[in-house]
Amino acid sequence: MEEADVEMAAAEDGALVELDDMKKRLKEMEDEAAALREMQAKVEKEMGQSSRFTPFSLSSW
Repeated sequence: MEEADVEMAAAEDGALVELDDMKKRLKEMEDEAAALREMQAKVEKEMGQSSRFTPFSLSSW
């Protein structure tokens, strides 16, 4: 193999590793977003069931 071929192969390997890392981080962010949506839905449900909760408008401040 020529030196240019070796350098190109190394660059491709580095790009593949970087792509895999990006895919893993994307998966983590998607999982975090799903967990946040679930928590938000739970809080909204609990607040809707609470008789003590009285919504108000911030414009009245």
